[in-house]
Amino acid sequence: MYQPLSDSSTHLISFLFYANLFFLRELVMRRDKFRNGLNKILETNDLVAKMEGELTAMRPKLEQKQRDTEELMLKLSNDQEQASSTCKCTPNEPLIGTYCRTQPSAHKQKEAKLNLLFTAVPADIVRNRVKEDELVAKNKAMETQAIADDAQRDLDEALPVLEASNRALDSLDKNDISELRVFTKPPQLVQTVMEAVCLMLGAKPDWASAKQLLSDGNFLKRLVDYPKDDISDGLLKKLKKYIDNPDFHPDIVEKTSKACKSMCMWVRALDLYAHVYRTVEPKRKRLNDANMELDAVMIKLRSKQAELKAVETKIAALQAEYDGSLSEKKVLEHSLALTSARLKRAGRLTTALADEQDRWHVSVDVFSRQLENVVGDVFVAAACIAYLGAFNADYRASLVEGWTVRCVELSIPISNQVGLFSVLGDAFELRQWHTEGLPRDQVSADNALLVTRSQRWPLMIDPQEQANRWIRTREAERDLHIVKLTESGFLRTLETCIRLGYPVLLEDVGETLDPALEPILLRQTFTSGGRLLIRLGDSNVDYDRNFRLYITTKLPNPHYLPEVSIKVTVINFTVTPAGLEDQLLGEVTRLERPELEEQRSQLVYRINADKNQLQVSKNDTKMTSFKLRPSGF
Repeated sequence: MYQPLSDSSTHLISFLFYANLFFLRELVMRRDKFRNGLNKILETNDLVAKMEGELTAMRPKLEQKQRDTEELMLKLSNDQEQASSTCKCTPNEPLIGTYCRTQPSAHKQKEAKLNLLFTAVPADIVRNRVKEDELVAKNKAMETQAIADDAQRDLDEALPVLEASNRALDSLDKNDISELRVFTKPPQLVQTVMEAVCLMLGAKPDWASAKQLLSDGNFLKRLVDYPKDDISDGLLKKLKKYIDNPDFHPDIVEKTSKACKSMCMWVRALDLYAHVYRTVEPKRKRLNDANMELDAVMIKLRSKQAELKAVETKIAALQAEYDGSLSEKKVLEHSLALTSARLKRAGRLTTALADEQDRWHVSVDVFSRQLENVVGDVFVAAACIAYLGAFNADYRASLVEGWTVRCVELSIPISNQVGLFSVLGDAFELRQWHTEGLPRDQVSADNALLVTRSQRWPLMIDPQEQANRWIRTREAERDLHIVKLTESGFLRTLETCIRLGYPVLLEDVGETLDPALEPILLRQTFTSGGRLLIRLGDSNVDYDRNFRLYITTKLPNPHYLPEVSIKVTVINFTVTPAGLEDQLLGEVTRLERPELEEQRSQLVYRINADKNQLQVSKNDTKMTSFKLRPSGF
């Protein structure tokens, strides 16, 4: 038989702290969940009363807003007539305002017709007039531009020549001028060019006058700044004999004097410009007249545009006033409809939760009592985890009863029927275990809690292999690896599962365990370089926290020394009479009436599924009541 450890107070104290923290938190969470649900139901009832008051106060406001909107429609119609008269509409242009007043219609028809107000007289009349004036202005602008373009084309013939001559003059310097001034009797072409320049500058056309001009420091500047638009007809007539001279050409003059070539170009360019200017001048006068006419048209157009803007501004103001009133009315209607809908939904919710309200009151009282007894209850549960695993059902019951009596004697608050499952168990989780093949007796349920809640890996005494089958089903989806100590590669399998986080079922152990398992059993993990490791043999292995180890033995009455017991949680899964009876009945039914056993299995599965769904629905109901807000209806 199992030899109990003489002193396992350290394990008991550590688990007592864990169990107390876990159970206390669980109870507080459950109590607060129901309490919050009750508070939300009360808030909902208050909200329903508040919304009923709002709804009652809202209906007269909506009726008043309806009357205000109709009055505004009539006012807008009158304002439209005044705006139309301001724009001097002709008698054969009907006003929409008059039409609205003379045609009998319902309220909705009035609203539809009123929308025509903002596209009818007077805006359209002014807009049409503006379009006509814009067309006139456009045509006048095109005509003016055509005149300007024609004049510019003529000027474009002369201006490039004039610009070229100015560039040639700019290229001259004082040395070029000095070369001309030293002549006592200049060459004939130089004489001819300088005579033409003297005429242009208003001097006597002889060499003496030319030399005097050349001595002027501003001579070149006078040529460049020459008033080309003021050349008289008389001057052009005098220049004609020079212009007509075949030798008076820049290319020919250049052979005699570079400076005279530039001045020859200048004289010929000004002559050309003067003749072009006389052709362009009438066109310029026409352009000035056209610009004046265009300015008058634009002034008239801007006046009409200002008139249009004033009308559109007035219409926009009317539109904004109407839209604002209509929007307020729609908001009020929407608020009325929304409040009515919320009121209906809130009423349905309070009716549906009326029964839940009473049940939740009871649940809050139950959880409050459990919180009062949490010290004693958690003590018994922790003691069960620490000590009861290896014992049979009768001895377990005797120990729990003794602990309960002792707590009462010491005035430690404790529940009347305290037990491991009543403190740490969960009915929802238990149904899942039953679906996975756990026997349906109380001892098996307690054993499952020991397996899942203990801080040490479980070693299950399992001669009937009930725990083995349950673990296989429970961990099948997580790729359970099954090994035995007798297998040559079981340590390699363990190492792989530890690294990858797979569960391991170690079967058929004896009364001693392989020393190589000690680091795993004691969970001797450490952190290095940010990695969680465990040392197996001579190597460090990455430790995945999802790793689980289950150990089973088929020995019906093993004797484990304390050296083994302190490393594992020994749990006795030997079949109980109640569990055996249920299994035997199932086996007989399976053999005698296989269809009934199949039907029973299906019913058990469906019942568990329905109970699970019921639990989920209850949680949803509580969460719904917890989340209720005025905006949530």
